Amino acid sequence: MLRPPARFVGLSRQWVATSGHVMALTVNLIGPSPWGFRIYGGRDFKKVITVSKVNGGSKAELAALQPGDVILEINGENTVDMLNVEAQNKIKNSKTQLQMLVERPEPPIPEQTNGTTTPEQLTGRFQVSHPCSLSMSLCRSFHLWSVNSL
Repeated sequence: MLRPPARFVGLSRQWVATSGHVMALTVNLIGPSPWGFRIYGGRDFKKVITVSKVNGGSKAELAALQPGDVILEINGENTVDMLNVEAQNKIKNSKTQLQMLVERPEPPIPEQTNGTTTPEQLTGRFQVSHPCSLSMSLCRSFHLWSVNSL
């Protein structure tokens, strides 16, 4: 499903497509930098490059970038093999314009969660108490199951 682009003063975001429960989103930031977000991950960390923080009132926030967004491309370059420092440098060296293709999970539909929509509410509903507080044998079983199920 394609969604209409939203326009901001000097900024734009364009919904590319959806498939399953993930949205692809092109984020265009118009400079000057700084952009107002932080990342983590990269080939050196064996994790996808992901937005870790978006500063309030920043260009990134105005363009709807969110913590948890996975950065697939920076200025048209695929990030799958990028080191963290390479991604940071590509972002920092984009002085007047920064374009990123990001992937974001679609928010749950409220009727599927009985109106519970925030991550905190969902976590609270499905939180499991740790068995170590009950007995050592349960604790060992829990940890063995946890390791073997990954």
